Amino acid sequence: MWSNWRNHILKNSSTWLYVAVTLTHALCARITEVLKLKASDFHWTGRTVTIAALKRQPQVNKVLLNAILPTLRGLKKNGKSVARKRRCGVRGTVSFKDAWRWPTGQNYLFPDRTGKSHIKKDVVCHALQKVRNSFRAMDSHKIRSHSGRHTMINVLKSENVPADAGMAFARISHKRTYDLYGQLNQLQAGQTLNSNKRLKKSLKSVYS
Repeated sequence: MWSNWRNHILKNSSTWLYVAVTLTHALCARITEVLKLKASDFHWTGRTVTIAALKRQPQVNKVLLNAILPTLRGLKKNGKSVARKRRCGVRGTVSFKDAWRWPTGQNYLFPDRTGKSHIKKDVVCHALQKVRNSFRAMDSHKIRSHSGRHTMINVLKSENVPADAGMAFARISHKRTYDLYGQLNQLQAGQTLNSNKRLKKSLKSVYS
């Protein structure tokens, strides 16, 4: 569902929102952490990104995963742009290019209209709620600004990544908290069960 959700955002919302949501998953980061990112926080030679302190968590240099680096470098090089159309009163339908570009230096990845600060979480939540209304998928009503991070934690668990490594990557201090994150939804549970060959064989013996 995650890929479909990202594609839905790109098609029906804005490029900056698409990139922000993508980074919450790719970096396993809270939306607030992502919105605070500046170009200078990414250290491409060392393959790390500096995540600011938040919720009593200290600042940390998080590793950029090898599998995700090509996507991040692609965003840095090319940004993201989509040709769109909108109604403009007596002018009728007008075509325009919705483009997001990777900034330089101390500039925010997601600046607000003043250019002096970053977009706030409330703006993201409002935009997600609006685009979520047209997304048709199981459990789509549960999608929130933190769903990207939760989905990545879900992937870490499903691939049997050791809990201590997963907790460090997700910046979670307590095992009990980690256990509550990334729980399978019904679609994911069904896919996992259907891919289990031993379970499939056992059930066939019962219902054949």
